[in-house]
Amino acid sequence: MTLYADFFVAELPDARKYPHEVDFAADDKAAFTGVSPIDLARLCSIITHDPYELLGLRDFLKLSEDDNRTGEVLTPCPPWFVDAMRILSDQSIDFLASEWAQAEDISLNPTDCGPVLEALRRLAGRAKFGKRLFLWNSTISPITLHRIR
Repeated sequence: MTLYADFFVAELPDARKYPHEVDFAADDKAAFTGVSPIDLARLCSIITHDPYELLGLRDFLKLSEDDNRTGEVLTPCPPWFVDAMRILSDQSIDFLASEWAQAEDISLNPTDCGPVLEALRRLAGRAKFGKRLFLWNSTISPITLHRIR
């Protein structure tokens, strides 16, 4: 089963409508498969140099029922995580991608770690003026869900 994982930058009201009522421009979105909130929490544990503690998990799981539809999960990325992604250098991305790819419990393909980090850096730079960075997950393709509406 494929886990679709779309990162995007939006204001909360629009984020709640994705992908059913709104879609986002390519500059404000990046699509992957297999990236979960737990994977992002594992990334946080690498950033904080504590590989045995998923400190960031509680921040990624602050969800409300209003932000989710059946079969879908909308995860707002915490501001401190967005700030950390915004300032990543190319060298930092290479190092973090290598460390993240070696984590035993990640669900994403290890070869996607670098591209995901690059996309997070790009999107974090756009998350300002009321717009936030979100991760949307579903086992149903966003294209299929958009067509159903």
